[in-house]
Amino acid sequence: MTKSKSARSRKLCAARSSQQQPLFSLNDESASDSDASSSACNIVSVGKRRDGGTRYWCLRHKADATAKYGRPATQCRTAHIPPISAAETLTLDIDKYEGGIALWGAVPPVYDTTRQPMDRGIHVHARATVGGVKKMDQTYRAVRIFGDRLPEEGILVSELDAIYYMGSSVFGYGMRHVTCSYCGYAHLDRDWFSVHPHRRHLCAGCGRHFRDTETGIGNPIYAVRDACGVMTLEPKLYRKKLDIKQADFPGGI
Repeated sequence: MTKSKSARSRKLCAARSSQQQPLFSLNDESASDSDASSSACNIVSVGKRRDGGTRYWCLRHKADATAKYGRPATQCRTAHIPPISAAETLTLDIDKYEGGIALWGAVPPVYDTTRQPMDRGIHVHARATVGGVKKMDQTYRAVRIFGDRLPEEGILVSELDAIYYMGSSVFGYGMRHVTCSYCGYAHLDRDWFSVHPHRRHLCAGCGRHFRDTETGIGNPIYAVRDACGVMTLEPKLYRKKLDIKQADFPGGI
């Protein structure tokens, strides 16, 4: 009886896991491709599963495309998510802002009684001169960063990169720039893997597992940090408490 319940529990957890969808898209494509459908998927076989079945991966949407019994799905798990458009991507030349640039993951608040639009993505602050006013104060879904010390094509940072960077750093985990040993795709560790250092990774680019040279957590943001020598302060626990009343703020909190 206990074994039967345990087996059903494992199956239920696996089913729930397979149904979970990412909050954001990683695709860097134009708005004309936003009507992604099953026909737009590029599904290929990427090896065997532990149970002997075949694993399938969508190279277009960078997502699992394995259906029940190890068959190729008609569409991958993220085919329905609108890709990041050019209008939602900021082109940022870091050499033009000598006053400093700050990028961080903007996430929905845990408590919100306002009617303000939800801010989600990468929030950007930029100053042209040291101590000057902010020339940029806005949120984007992606930022392509250019500069003398960066590759000519720049480095793309997605909203997922910034948000998982925030999550990993809040819990005190260091990250590093990890690339797939098969296809060279920059690797982002999400969810459970963003707070558990490991060496074996699943590449979103080609769908294959690869082993890194070090145990760690991958985040493409570190390609920018490594190239520019960016330093940030470590997060510290703030021990003061805020005592406010909802009635004192009719505009919302």
